[in-house]
Amino acid sequence: MHGKNSINNLLKNVSYILLLVLADLVVLFLLFYAARYLRIHVLPFFYSGFPSDAPFRKLSNAWWLFPIWLFFLFYEGLYTRRLSFWDEVNAAWKAAFFSTVGIFAIVSIGKMSDIVSRTSIIIMGCLSLVFLPVVRIEAKRLLYRVSGLRRRVLILGAGETGRLILRALRKEPNLGYDVIGFLDDDPAKAGMKVDGLKVHPGVDRAASYLRAGRVSDIIIAMPGAGKERIQNLINTLQHQAQRILYVPDMHGIAVLGTSLLHFFHEQAFALELKNNLAQPLNFFMKRS
Repeated sequence: MHGKNSINNLLKNVSYILLLVLADLVVLFLLFYAARYLRIHVLPFFYSGFPSDAPFRKLSNAWWLFPIWLFFLFYEGLYTRRLSFWDEVNAAWKAAFFSTVGIFAIVSIGKMSDIVSRTSIIIMGCLSLVFLPVVRIEAKRLLYRVSGLRRRVLILGAGETGRLILRALRKEPNLGYDVIGFLDDDPAKAGMKVDGLKVHPGVDRAASYLRAGRVSDIIIAMPGAGKERIQNLINTLQHQAQRILYVPDMHGIAVLGTSLLHFFHEQAFALELKNNLAQPLNFFMKRS
């Protein structure tokens, strides 16, 4: 039964990726034609120096643009990772930037400026900054609803941190998480409801939920449980759950410019907080 479920999940994931790739291709084709239209019919009104010949006279010359875009979308993990709204936007922007730069490099090295419109490439890149993230996010939400790929999540810890992560997940439908309830060791919380979800007794019962297939992911939101307790939970559940999210009691700090620094030899990590305002351009923009 478990093997059958695994195969079904694999087929669903493959179908999801293929449909998302198809949605991206449709958007990219529309952006390409929009950029070409603006280059031919709009920009000459503002600047007469554009060549009179229509860019991409043979549309077959443009087919290779789209695999480059797909490559960078894959590279940024936009088909394999579940990202929050702003992480999705950031990754899509990076993919758009690198795709545009990569295409420009190929055009320059291959001396293809006579058959490829660099202005259209720039316009397509600029349009993608707005339309690509919006369409992708809506497409992912639709696919989550119809494909059965939403993840059933159990939160360990019904305290303040657990409530906070529940609110956060409900505000991020782009992640495709469905929280089904809480587990908590405090007997006083057993049976109570937190934002409409029931609190069940016994954090150690999480393994039975995973084995029964009732949940796929676990979120550990127990910052006061102690280091040893957290380590035991992670070591026990990490080979049974598809994903484990550990939420430390550090909410309230700035998240922009924050990244994880890994120390592989010591099996430790640290949060790296960058001072973005140390760069004069960022400081000027914020002051403006």
